[in-house]
Amino acid sequence: MHVITRSMWRAVGIGLVVAAGLWALNQAKDLVVIVVVATFLALAIVPAVDGLVRRWGWSRGTAVIAVMLGVFLTIVLLIGFLVPAMVDVAGKLGQEVPSWLDDARKSGLDLPLLKESDAQLLADAENWLKKNGGTHVLSLAGSGVGMFAKLFLTFIFTVIIATGEPAILSAVLRRLDPANQHRLVEAWDTAVSQTGGYFYSRLLLMIFTSAGYVIVMILVGMPVLFAIPLAVFGAFFVEFIPLVGGYIGIAIPVVFVLVEKGWVRAVILLAWAIIYQQIHDYLLSPRISAKTMTLNPGVALGSALLGGAIAGPIGALFAMPMAGMVTAFLGKYLPSRPIVVDSRALAEPTKRGKRR
Repeated sequence: MHVITRSMWRAVGIGLVVAAGLWALNQAKDLVVIVVVATFLALAIVPAVDGLVRRWGWSRGTAVIAVMLGVFLTIVLLIGFLVPAMVDVAGKLGQEVPSWLDDARKSGLDLPLLKESDAQLLADAENWLKKNGGTHVLSLAGSGVGMFAKLFLTFIFTVIIATGEPAILSAVLRRLDPANQHRLVEAWDTAVSQTGGYFYSRLLLMIFTSAGYVIVMILVGMPVLFAIPLAVFGAFFVEFIPLVGGYIGIAIPVVFVLVEKGWVRAVILLAWAIIYQQIHDYLLSPRISAKTMTLNPGVALGSALLGGAIAGPIGALFAMPMAGMVTAFLGKYLPSRPIVVDSRALAEPTKRGKRR
């Protein structure tokens, strides 16, 4: 009886500890997301940092800050180019919608007349976007000071983790026996190489995709200062956002070209984007990604959906690298044994039934 009572109290204690831990994680979910994102960013830049340290003799901290500043400046320049372009297109879109509706009615389509209230709604939307568009584009992760605080914390944690990666690994290894030390080092190296390889392969594909978009948009008459940020922004969605990213990445440049240059040139860009997407999916992406992260398509899709459900777009972005890390560790720690069953029997259920 005493043993049963003690076991019950132990179970209750474990339940309370788990509940308290879950409550604490829920209260600190923003911090948890920041640390997870920073961890994957740190793992992604570790190969570049190691290269700078080995080739140029930089200190690890200097190499980490240089890589992070390069990423930060690229994002700032991209947004700085994109926001004015977005505001300009919003203004032209509000001016063009009534004439598009008139042209559609002349061609035989039965469309309702644009009321004054509708025209005013378009004008109000245009004025709101001109006034607040830049703020709201920059406030996807939060508003005002909160967003910049999150970005700053992510930057700090990334620098700390990437700089102290050898020390963190050494601290963990000291707690393990020699056999598990070898396993952990192999799994860690695989995880780092796959995470870095995933992001670098995506960046290389992003360069190819954005270069193609820039060339085609310039050919259809878009200004270079609009074509470059639009191409990079669309290519980012295509390469880094699972599932819907390909559609968004195609739609953004097409809408801009539609407003700026008309529907004929927009259709030309759309046709090229559809053709290129097939080349990208069946030729470029498999070749470039062949030696980096290899995930089962079902695992990749499931991880993207789960990451998006848990942490939104950020979760979807980092879900596949996380799934790759998990599979890398499982591959090192779970024993792999030879299959002794005849492979033909596995393919034929009737034979398997007879064997049993």
